[in-house]
Amino acid sequence: MNKLAPLRFGLGLGTAWSVFYVLCILTMRLLPHETTVWLFNLFFHGLDVASIMRWDIPWWESALSVLVSFAAGWLCGVALAVVYNVTLKKEPTHIQ
Repeated sequence: MNKLAPLRFGLGLGTAWSVFYVLCILTMRLLPHETTVWLFNLFFHGLDVASIMRWDIPWWESALSVLVSFAAGWLCGVALAVVYNVTLKKEPTHIQ
């Protein structure tokens, strides 16, 4: 089994997490409110997000949230890779 590079794995997960967050921001800014609520309700099975949606998010808060999302994704990616590498079983060597 191959080991994961924790910093690279963290970079990948942080980037993916940030891209997903930017897509959520664009969804809220570009689609009508009803469509956005319907779409977000698909992700949260049985939870109606209409009452907790905040539509007046300033641009600076969105930008800061993208950075925080990247940091959280990076930390999770590094932690996952480290745990994976520590628990990785070595392949048995075959003696002929």
